[in-house]
Amino acid sequence: MKGDIKMKHLDTCKRAVQLALQKGASDAACTISTDEKTTISVNKGQSEGLSASTGVSMGIKVFLGQKVASFAVNDLSDESVTESVETALMLAKGSPENKFEGLADKSLVGKVSEQEVALIDAVDKTAPFTPEQMLQMAIDMEDAAYAVPSVAAVCSSDVKQGRDTSYTYLSNGFEGVEEDTWYQLVIDPVAGTGDKKVTSYDYSVAFHQADLDSVQTVGKTAGEKAAAMLNQVQLPSSGKMPVVFSPEISSSLMKGCLKACLNGAAIYAEKSLLDKSSIGKKLFGSNVTLLDDRLKPRGLSSSAFSVSGIIGPQSVKFVEDGVVQNFTMGVITARKLGMSPDLGREGMHNAYFKPSDISVKDMLSDIKLGLYVTGTMGRGFTAENGNISYTVEGYLIRDGFLTGEFVLEAPIAGNLVEMLNSATFANDLTDRNGLNASTTRVDSLTVS
Repeated sequence: MKGDIKMKHLDTCKRAVQLALQKGASDAACTISTDEKTTISVNKGQSEGLSASTGVSMGIKVFLGQKVASFAVNDLSDESVTESVETALMLAKGSPENKFEGLADKSLVGKVSEQEVALIDAVDKTAPFTPEQMLQMAIDMEDAAYAVPSVAAVCSSDVKQGRDTSYTYLSNGFEGVEEDTWYQLVIDPVAGTGDKKVTSYDYSVAFHQADLDSVQTVGKTAGEKAAAMLNQVQLPSSGKMPVVFSPEISSSLMKGCLKACLNGAAIYAEKSLLDKSSIGKKLFGSNVTLLDDRLKPRGLSSSAFSVSGIIGPQSVKFVEDGVVQNFTMGVITARKLGMSPDLGREGMHNAYFKPSDISVKDMLSDIKLGLYVTGTMGRGFTAENGNISYTVEGYLIRDGFLTGEFVLEAPIAGNLVEMLNSATFANDLTDRNGLNASTTRVDSLTVS
């Protein structure tokens, strides 16, 4: 049955594109996306209800030379598809010409490899959790959090699961279907009482049930994180000091900021500290290598193809030994920059900084006073100049050891280029929850 539905949706994409060409489009692209989602929430051992939803949408893009327009609908009936194509064509006629518009050249378009789809392994063949199983999992996760001393409440304990599928057909000859199942556990306990309450959280997400952390682990970890935050202290002094980012923060801050700078669209718009001439330049420390693997087995950002139809290599080095090697860019951005889009990287997939052989223990050993960051508040990054300014929270490091002293708010400031010239990446690379990050030490930040 599911195979029949897949063929039906792909056939609808083909029909929409062919209809657009028949009605005068020079090129066309169509994508249909479907999703299924089930969530159950628990509070104080009682179900707060099960919610389930399904969705379907179709987007059609048409080209009249270098005029382009898109239109999206949720109705896949024959009448709706026809109306969508006609509406998109009408919109395209009134749109301005853009010399960079157009699909990827046919010579760059690849064919989806079934071997690569199998390698990614994004679809769990195991039967989905039943509502009864989901309810018990949520209860057990909440119980594990309450078992931690000082945990006074749990805002919610959620178990979620779903399936997402996309179908793509382009008039340059590309077609592809991508599907994944996913499972997620989320809990946010509250520790303390009165005006000393603090909230933390933990979660686990995976394509396969077998890769989820246990509900007991997630609940206990979240509870322990909240309880540890009760031991609050003030930062003993301010100024430049070693700052160590947990894998979670290294992924979102260090990697996230660099990804923003390596974005080709931002570079073209002069919204990045990098420019086209940055390729081949050594801008960061020799130990900084940013790799990307689009076929990582069960990687949460893995993909067998790009939306442009360009397959691209499995692995791409965006930075190697501190030297900028590549940018992320789609077909249009590549044309604007006068570069080739043959990497097929509109964005990064499972990017990670190459870890060193230094343990976290050794990384901390020479720090007299420092901060181990476990959370950030707000977002303060300017890609044009690399300046960073965040309010963070985390634990003091004293005399080479991580303490239980929690600093609730500490502003940090610095510059991404300087950070990546003083950064050290530990040997604890983790792909839990798709982080693909390791503990990271930076010695160039000012903490106040």
